Amino acid sequence: MKLQKCIYSIANYTIRILLILIISGICLQSMFSTRNSGVHMADSPFRHLLVFVLFFIASVFIRALERHLNIAGKLSKLNLLRLLSVLLGAASCLWILVTQFGPVSDQWKIYSIAMQFRENNFSAFVEGGYLFRCPHQTGMVLFYYFLSFFLGIDNYIGIQFINVAALLVIFFFTVKLSGIYWKEDRHIPTAVAIVLMFWPPLLLYVTYLYGLLPGMACSFTAVYMTMKYLETRKYRYIIIAALSMGIATVFKINCLIFMAAICCFLFYDIISAPKKQDKIRSVLFILVMLLAVKGCNQAVTSYGEHLSGYEASAGEAMASYIAMGLQDGSNGPGTYNGYIGTVFTKYHYDTKKITQNSFLDIKKTLIRMIENPHDEGLPFFAQKTAVQWNEPAFGGWTISKNRPSSVVPSDFVQSIIYGNIGTLLFRILNYVYTLLLLGALYCLIRRFRSQNLYELFGGVIFLGGFLFHFFWEASPTYTLPYFIALIPYAVKGWMDMVYEADHILLHKLRRSESGSSPSGKRKWKTAYIISAAAAALFLILLIAFSRTNLFNKTIRLDNSGDMKVEQSGPPLQTGPSDAYYLIAPYQSPNYALISQDGLIKTASATGALAQKTAIATKEETSILRFRGTEEVLAVLPEKNYSVISYKDDVKNMFYDDSITADYEWKLKNTADGKGYYILMNGYALTYDNEKNLVSLTAFSRTDSQKWLLIP
Repeated sequence: MKLQKCIYSIANYTIRILLILIISGICLQSMFSTRNSGVHMADSPFRHLLVFVLFFIASVFIRALERHLNIAGKLSKLNLLRLLSVLLGAASCLWILVTQFGPVSDQWKIYSIAMQFRENNFSAFVEGGYLFRCPHQTGMVLFYYFLSFFLGIDNYIGIQFINVAALLVIFFFTVKLSGIYWKEDRHIPTAVAIVLMFWPPLLLYVTYLYGLLPGMACSFTAVYMTMKYLETRKYRYIIIAALSMGIATVFKINCLIFMAAICCFLFYDIISAPKKQDKIRSVLFILVMLLAVKGCNQAVTSYGEHLSGYEASAGEAMASYIAMGLQDGSNGPGTYNGYIGTVFTKYHYDTKKITQNSFLDIKKTLIRMIENPHDEGLPFFAQKTAVQWNEPAFGGWTISKNRPSSVVPSDFVQSIIYGNIGTLLFRILNYVYTLLLLGALYCLIRRFRSQNLYELFGGVIFLGGFLFHFFWEASPTYTLPYFIALIPYAVKGWMDMVYEADHILLHKLRRSESGSSPSGKRKWKTAYIISAAAAALFLILLIAFSRTNLFNKTIRLDNSGDMKVEQSGPPLQTGPSDAYYLIAPYQSPNYALISQDGLIKTASATGALAQKTAIATKEETSILRFRGTEEVLAVLPEKNYSVISYKDDVKNMFYDDSITADYEWKLKNTADGKGYYILMNGYALTYDNEKNLVSLTAFSRTDSQKWLLIP
């Protein structure tokens, strides 16, 4: 018994202290800076504190009104969870219909490979191909492949509706888990449901075809079934949880973090369960889940080999992801920078050599950071944390911008994505994010001595995700699932905060009416003194720290002046600003350049295949990168300057150093100011209207060499 109490105390205090420290750091970053579109922008902590105070006062007022009118009692007669589920599903479907976004970048690669399978094209498994390098993506490709038999080829809109079903599963089980964590609070599920309903990032991700939502749905299903097993000890929950976890890891390999959290609590159950048969069941649970994960992934690998006729490769070494996660990337510290593909080809696909050299790079990086923590180590990890955790929308707007659509989005939709409505929503979400973090902090601190360790299940998932991506490749998209797991704690914290304030006001009202002091007055006074002293000490330390240069490098982040690509020479005066455009021939403005299978083609500018191109200024030239494939517009000098779509080594993980291409263009205004010439070494990109052919010919200023850049 003493051993169990000791283990509980160690686990409870360790988890809570780590969570409090991590969330406090993220919260400080959220108050002093905000990340948007890959840029850190200075924020005002005073505005965040003002919003906190106003929201708190409003919440207390609403609570008093709710108590007076018994709104909760009246709502309890309604099936509010079902109603909100219907509304969320309807809103998600509506968003898909009004946007009809096509897949881009990695989404496009996965989806296009699945459609190639329907044509019996399995070149992705060939040495150097996508699935040769990334065999862990085979499950997602097969998922879209199988769906195409029911939904039809190239029906990516249909797959987005599958995302809606996954979103509703996430919504349902997150709400249900909150009810299990805190059974004594019967209002918590409703409150969590309302917050999730009006939290935009979840809705924005229904158009994202990359296995994120299906993987999350299976993961949260596994967590819920694990909690039901711990309550009932029924075998059926073991089977459902294990199978869900296996399928989740097929979609996204980082769903293993959810499995790790489940195993941690099952290990705790093995130690603390009073009955021997319950201990045996939990051991069995772990074994069955491990077998399910191994079995599901092996089944996918075997079927992929059977379907394609190619043997699955070992793929890229996991160590190379960690090595890259400790380097600077194009979108910030730890983000993708091409390192994985570089070492994969450099060492000729030899996993052992790749792993060895990746660990050498990791060692060198860590030694450099340890030797110079003030300028190298602490700023790097602080900024990497901000990249992942200080983006209030978790990439929701980023994944919605510059995507092809099979319809012309309305002005209202455009305003949500690019305009004033989106800007307003993002600003609101910025303050909401801080409120959620403060609520989670309050919940963890207030319930510090709680005797229910299992209420920390979601917290452990968040903790595991934070620690994993502290070293792994960074992206706000990757961290979204772990923040979802934290939302119930934020809601619980706010409810406790508001209920306690309402309780104090109610006691003061009764005291003024009766003239007597309520019991517990001294207790509340002591709590006030301790809270005020702790807050004062924290503010003193914060003010002292805020005057240091390290504070500016780790908390008060601001590089909003560096929104464009860094320029080492004068900017291009005659070209367009750095942005995304459709590149359309002057003679056929309804068509635009697209990249497909390494070739440059044209497609309808309003069709599903239309790809916007990112123009990035570099000295006096520009690099034109297709949003859909992350490849650049280039030419092959050795093959009569034939125009191709090229996998360069800056952004593309499949760079092949055996191919040499030129991809730095000069953009020159036409004499009439109605377009641009796209030039390279005295030649111009030329469009043959009759043959629908793109080539590079001698610069002659003809209409066939004019191009329109359509925002």
